[in-house]
Amino acid sequence: MHMDSILTIFNFEIYFPIIIGYISGSVPYGILVTYFFGFGDIRNLGSGNIGATNVLRTGNKKIAIIVLFLDFFKSFFPTIVFSYYFDVHSAILCGSLSILGHMFPVWIKFKGGKGIASLFGFILAINPIFFIILLTIWLIIAIITKFSSLSSIITTISMLFLFLLYDNNTNIVIPLTITILIIIKHKKNIERLFKGKESKIKLL
Repeated sequence: MHMDSILTIFNFEIYFPIIIGYISGSVPYGILVTYFFGFGDIRNLGSGNIGATNVLRTGNKKIAIIVLFLDFFKSFFPTIVFSYYFDVHSAILCGSLSILGHMFPVWIKFKGGKGIASLFGFILAINPIFFIILLTIWLIIAIITKFSSLSSIITTISMLFLFLLYDNNTNIVIPLTITILIIIKHKKNIERLFKGKESKIKLL
């Protein structure tokens, strides 16, 4: 059997970005970095989440920034690579799976982060204008309300509308699925927001 036939059977252009994207996204940097710097398992601190916001609760901003950038680049880098060597559709598929890999990593029983840093990395790679708009939205809401979770939820919903109204390359199912999953990941935050018990952050 020729290599072309094998690639056709396995639909290389679909499965390759899915596999690479998921593997890249599923690396639990929040756990690895906090262990490396002697803070133990981040899942036993704060909300138990492995993302940068919970890492910030260790009291070490530098570690939180490191985790933030690693979670950002684990979707940004593979998406950029696929957009350069393949096409925009493969890049979008790869980036989307990076976000899903971050939220549902097989290595820690699918209990991952909430996907916001990885979402921003993905957005910057495929549409820098969208990135600037969404980052501005997140910052404005975070500064005014001091709720990272509320900022993330509104930003994610805004992302969906941007793709719906101004992007013709992306199947709306992808940003819709990401939006739904990120909101589900914020379920406990939403409950705490309604009860007035959600933790605040300080940006300025």
